[in-house]
Amino acid sequence: MDKKIIFILLIMSIISTDASAFRDKTHVELNNESQKKIGTTPFDLNEFLAGSLGFDRGIKEPLNYSFNFQFWSFQPISAGQILSNGGTQEDETPRYFSHFHDGLENFGLWNRYDSALLWAQAPFGGQGYSWNDARHYYYIALTSPTTDRRNENFARTLRSVGQVMHLVEDMAVPEHTRNDAHPFSPGIEIYIENKLRKDTNAFSGSLAAPFFFDFKTLQTTPSAFANAGAPLPIANLFDTDIYTGNNPDATVANTVGLAEYSNANFLSTDTNPVTASISIPPRLVESTTLREIEIPNPLFPWQTIKRWYHVKDRAGENANGNGYKLTAASVLYIYWQNVHGTLDGKPIPILDEHVYDDYATLLLPRAAGYAATALHYFFRGQLELSLPARGRYAIAAPDSGGFDNIRIKARNLTPNNEALSLGTVELVVKYKTALADPFQGVPVPVSADFSYIVVPEANGISSIPSDSPIELAFNLGEQKIPLNATDLTVQVVYHGQMGFQTATGFAGETNGVAVGLKDISEPTPIDFMNSMDVVCVNDQILPAGSAEAIDTLDVNDRSIAEYVDVYPHVLENSYLKHAPQNLISYASATNYDASIAVLAAGHYARHFILTEPFGTPVLLNNQVRIARLDSRDPYTHRIKTFTMSLQGMINQVAYKDGVKTRYISGMKDTRGIKLWTGINWVNMKYPANSTCNEASSSIPFIGSETMSLQP
Repeated sequence: MDKKIIFILLIMSIISTDASAFRDKTHVELNNESQKKIGTTPFDLNEFLAGSLGFDRGIKEPLNYSFNFQFWSFQPISAGQILSNGGTQEDETPRYFSHFHDGLENFGLWNRYDSALLWAQAPFGGQGYSWNDARHYYYIALTSPTTDRRNENFARTLRSVGQVMHLVEDMAVPEHTRNDAHPFSPGIEIYIENKLRKDTNAFSGSLAAPFFFDFKTLQTTPSAFANAGAPLPIANLFDTDIYTGNNPDATVANTVGLAEYSNANFLSTDTNPVTASISIPPRLVESTTLREIEIPNPLFPWQTIKRWYHVKDRAGENANGNGYKLTAASVLYIYWQNVHGTLDGKPIPILDEHVYDDYATLLLPRAAGYAATALHYFFRGQLELSLPARGRYAIAAPDSGGFDNIRIKARNLTPNNEALSLGTVELVVKYKTALADPFQGVPVPVSADFSYIVVPEANGISSIPSDSPIELAFNLGEQKIPLNATDLTVQVVYHGQMGFQTATGFAGETNGVAVGLKDISEPTPIDFMNSMDVVCVNDQILPAGSAEAIDTLDVNDRSIAEYVDVYPHVLENSYLKHAPQNLISYASATNYDASIAVLAAGHYARHFILTEPFGTPVLLNNQVRIARLDSRDPYTHRIKTFTMSLQGMINQVAYKDGVKTRYISGMKDTRGIKLWTGINWVNMKYPANSTCNEASSSIPFIGSETMSLQP
C-alpha cells in the first residue's frame, strides 16, 4: 500500500478519536441545560412544546420513533432526549471534520473541510442534519396528516436542532477555533468529559448562569458570511467577523461569535505562540501577568505547592478584572526569564487541570448560552390565536355532518416584531372522535388515534401582523370536523419569509416557520327553547291557557288572569348572536349567527358552535318577538332581547404531573332532551316567588327545528 495512503489513514484514525471537541457526556449536558428556562432567556422549550406544538408532556413527550440506532432499540424516545442525543450524533464519522472554524482566519480544518458555520447551514439533504434540514422537517411535521409522520418529522427536527447546537458548542473549544486538530493531545474536552463522568454536577455552577448571545442583535444582524454560503443570522453565533486579532476587547461582548471569543482569549494544547504557521492573537500572551499560585499537591492532595501561571488580566476576557489562568509557565520559561531578564521567549502552552477549570468556568456558560440562543432562534416564530369578534370559531347545524368553515384571529408574537411576510398560512385541526353519543353527560369511549385536517387560508393571506390580529378564514370542504369530535385543537402554521430588512441586507430566513396552537372547545350544542306552552302557577306546572291554569288564578272573582299572562306564545323572527366576553354584539335581522322564523310553543331548535374552551365565557344575545297564540290572550307583545353568558363544552384528556385524566361536561335533563346551555323563553310565574321550574315539565319538547345559520 502506498505510504502516503497509510499515513492518511493513520491520521484519520487518530482524528476520529480526538477531533470530536466536547465529548458525548458534555454535549448531552449542554443540550440538556439549553432546554431549561434559565437566566433571563424568555424561551422555555418545555412550555413551547406544550403550548405551541401540543406535546401534552412537553419535553417528556414520547415520539414513538427511532432513528434505527442500536442503542435506541426502536423504543419511544422523549422529545427532550432526542434533542440531547443530537448533541452526540453530530460526532459520527466523518462529520467531525467539519466542526472547526478558525475565529481569526475564517476557515475550517486545515482550510480543506467545510467551516462549522457553513456545515450548519448546508442545503436541505446536503449533510442530513443541518439547520435547513431541521426547518424542512419542522414544517412537514406541523402539516402532516398522520400521527406517525408527524412524530417522525418532529423527531428529525429535534435531532437536527440538537446537532446544530453541537456545532455551536464546539466553538467554545479553542482547538476548534485555532485550526488545531489536536490528534495527539486530549485537550479541554477530554478533561471536562472525564470530570462530568465522575460527577454530573462538576460544572453545575458554571452552567447555572449561561451567557446568551443578545437575541435582538441576532435577529437583526445579517450574516457576515452570506456570500460564503451561510446567509442565515445563526452564523453570528459562530463568527461575526469583527475580530481582527488586534481588538480583543471586542470579543467579550454578547454580540460576538463564540469562535472569535475562544480564539482570542484561550490557548489550545497544540497551538504554540512561537510557531508562525498557527494563527495566534498578537496580544494574547502579552495580556498576562506571571504569578505564583498555590495549588493542591498532585501527590499529596492534603498539602499544597506553588506553581507559576500566566494569568490573563488584561485585553479581552479577564474575568471582570480578577484574571484567569491562561497557561502554566514551563520551567525553561522561568529559567529564561531569570537568566535573561526578558520575556522574548514566548511560553509554550502548558494547560493543566487548574487552567482547564478556569477555562471551563468561562467557556461553558457561553457554550450553553449560545446553544440555547440557537434553540430559541429556531423556535422563535410564534403566533397568538384568539376568538373572532363573532364569538365563535365555527357554527354547524345538527344534520350538517360537522363544521366546514373555521375563522380565527392570529397575531405575530415573534420576539421584537420580526416580520412574517410573503408566506403561506395553513390550518391544522387535530381531534379524536367519540364512539358513542358524547352529549349525554357521561364518559364514552373515544378513538385511539387522532385525525388531522390540513387546509390553506381561504383568502390568500400571506402575512401575519404583530401590531394587531388579523382574521383568517379556512374552508374545510368535505373534511368536516364531526360533531362528535373530542380532544380538539387547532393550529395555524405560517411558512415563509421571517426576518428584518436592514440597511446592510436581509436578516432572517426565507423558509421560516411560525406556529400558534389553540385548545378550543369541543362541539357545543346551543339550544333555543320555547317553554311558553306551560306556566308556573302556585308552584305547579300547568299547560298554558288551560282552564286549570286560568281557574287557578281567577278565584274569588279576582280575575287574576287578566293581568298575569298564562297563555301560550309563539316566538317569531328570532335572531341569536354570539360575541366574545365584554364585547357584546346585539342580534338583529342584519346581524345574527342563527335565526328561525317561527318557533312554536313547546318546540326547540339547536345549533352547534366551536368557541373558547371551558372556563372562558362568551356571550349570546337574542332578539325575538313574542306573539299571541291564544285568541283569549289580551296582552300586547313586543320585541324582546336577552343576553346570557355561556361556556364551551369540554371532552378531552389533560396531563398533570404525568397523570392522564379525561374531563367531560355534564348535561341536564330538560323536557326530554339533554341540555348543556341555551336560552329558554318562559311565561311569567304567579306568584313571582313560585319555585317551580318549567324546564322540569314532564311534557317533552318537540324538535329540534331547523335554524338558518351564518357561516
